[in-house]
Amino acid sequence: MMFSDLKSLTIPEGEVTKIAVGGVTIWENMKNWVKFSTEADGVTIYNGGLGYKDGYRIRSGGAEASIDGASCTGFIPLKAGDVVRMSGYDALYDGSQNAINVYNADKENLGQAVGNAAASGYGIFANSGSYPSYGWASVTENPDGVYVWVAPPHDPIAFMRVTGYTLDEGSKMIVTVNQEINT
Repeated sequence: MMFSDLKSLTIPEGEVTKIAVGGVTIWENMKNWVKFSTEADGVTIYNGGLGYKDGYRIRSGGAEASIDGASCTGFIPLKAGDVVRMSGYDALYDGSQNAINVYNADKENLGQAVGNAAASGYGIFANSGSYPSYGWASVTENPDGVYVWVAPPHDPIAFMRVTGYTLDEGSKMIVTVNQEINT
């Protein structure tokens, strides 16, 4: 069996998420955090169990606002230095339909890396902030069409919310943390 081609594995006891041999992981099922993103309570899956909301974005201050073409997630666990991979939308689109907001453990907004070239970012990502080089300009696209962003080395970071230019098709969004996207 070729594990590199395996997207899921189910045995009578349930779905297998990881296979390790001698303490070394040889296969792990990709976790799309969009489906697990939560409301501020940290338990309830965002937007009635969808994990995303079409026609909305997260603003620079952390509040939701309606906007055509975007979809946003609920809260996703994140810590300093984590590698975030995103697909299922056009992350290179120049507009506020693309953004990553980061939050502390109390879910207070620390800043926003935004895809709008007219804005440099907000909070810790602003030109006058601590981490302007981690703004949206640091998002890169790999050859598979997956966008990669690295969270800044800012210890208070505990969560993120992602907004993507999905053309209001948030069901196609994929966001992973420290894990490759296998489509």
